[in-house]
Amino acid sequence: MVKPAAVLLLLYLPLLVTPTRIGLSRNPFVPPPNSVPTIDRTEMDVSTSPYRDLIKKWRDLVLLNTRPEVMVPEDHPVLAPQYDDTVPPARLLLPKLVANGDKTATLALRDSNIYFIGFANKAGQWFSFKDRNDLPPSFRARPLSFGVDYASIAGYRKDLPNYPLGRRQTEWAVKVLSEYDPNRTDEATIKRAV
Repeated sequence: MVKPAAVLLLLYLPLLVTPTRIGLSRNPFVPPPNSVPTIDRTEMDVSTSPYRDLIKKWRDLVLLNTRPEVMVPEDHPVLAPQYDDTVPPARLLLPKLVANGDKTATLALRDSNIYFIGFANKAGQWFSFKDRNDLPPSFRARPLSFGVDYASIAGYRKDLPNYPLGRRQTEWAVKVLSEYDPNRTDEATIKRAV
């Protein structure tokens, strides 16, 4: 004779072991973000600041006003609750990068996963990735001709090692983003800078 508890366990076992994706936008325990995101800003000089100082500024920006404040063992902070990409970010991180004194570009990052969602050139014109609407309407972002995924930007992930990193490359990228004009800058150059 099969016990009722065993039958219930067999019925509910698939629910216990099947991974499910519950969109946080429908999670009653996590309040949805505001319709207008909170904006946190900082400025970083990539030409003169030591690497350690830049990393500290990035970390401080990410953790500034993170809610709820959650710490895991060893005092490692946890990011804000992550909503799926269809939900506008609750908070935007806008680090303004400065290179060689006069070249500036402002990046836009989601607070919950630090995804790069757009940028502004030195004239203050915002650009977002193709088929995305992560930036608030008030930014009046113009869409780029390519998406945010590796295949759209670099071709394939295996090609990423061909993209050098370092201070010189960062200064070059800030210069390209700072001067970006979709009518004058070729697509390959802006993709490499992004």
